[in-house]
Amino acid sequence: MALSTTPSKNVTDIKPTAELIKVIDSSPATSFTNEEREYLDWQVQHEIKREYLTTLRNNNSERIKYAKISFYFTCGWIFLVLFILLLCGSKVLVLSDSVLITLLTTTTANAFGFFFVVIKYLFNAPSPPPNN
Repeated sequence: MALSTTPSKNVTDIKPTAELIKVIDSSPATSFTNEEREYLDWQVQHEIKREYLTTLRNNNSERIKYAKISFYFTCGWIFLVLFILLLCGSKVLVLSDSVLITLLTTTTANAFGFFFVVIKYLFNAPSPPPNN
């Protein structure tokens, strides 16, 4: 299989890395010209960058999904605490003042702490692609 010395403009013409390795391994013991080696290196680097972009796109869609889930979970948690507080205020549910204070402070801190940790993890800056 002969390699072209000019880079392809069409993304579908780019061979997967595994296929390129097969070509190299199955070729006779002749050496490549500098142009062929440069093109092969360019093609491998281009494939790595494409895979990196695919990973970023997948990560972004997952981040959006889990950010929404964690937001709704945190909102539900806070509304549950407010509902308990309203029940206590209307004397439907009777809890002592110390229990209410503990419930409000710990639950509020846990809910916002949870939301902060999840969002911090989801939107952590990714490492840049390798530049070889």
